[in-house]
Amino acid sequence: MKKISKTMAFLASSSVLLLAACGETTDNTVETDPADSSPVENNQSATPTDYGFTSFDLSIDTPDERDAIDVDYETGRSGTEIEYQNVLEDVNLGGDEAGTALEPIFTNLNLTADMAKEDVLSTVTEAFGVTEYRDFELEVEFEDGKEVKWEDTK
Repeated sequence: MKKISKTMAFLASSSVLLLAACGETTDNTVETDPADSSPVENNQSATPTDYGFTSFDLSIDTPDERDAIDVDYETGRSGTEIEYQNVLEDVNLGGDEAGTALEPIFTNLNLTADMAKEDVLSTVTEAFGVTEYRDFELEVEFEDGKEVKWEDTK
């Protein structure tokens, strides 16, 4: 009988901890544990090798809109933080939703640290659907730790 009481107490406390851990938050960050070997596929568990970079900070102003495109992506040991705003397409996302929206764009960018400025400008603006811009700023940290910043003002 004592053994059953201990088992019930353990199950009850485990249930409380599990429910508390599953609580919903309003934080727009996605935290992933790279050591997690769970077979469940998670779009936001992007490792640096997925895109070739670990940080992507983009800001594009168009002639009609300031901050028309604003992307903040950073991944590291503590997880991945993603925010994506695209005024041109009425998009304002964070966390998993931002990661899902950005994944096909990031996958097709194929940026490298030695790319010519003109190539980066055309590749990125095309990927985000920008035909004309007034101000372009992109800072990328690549997997090898090299940081490159591209800027252009028209």
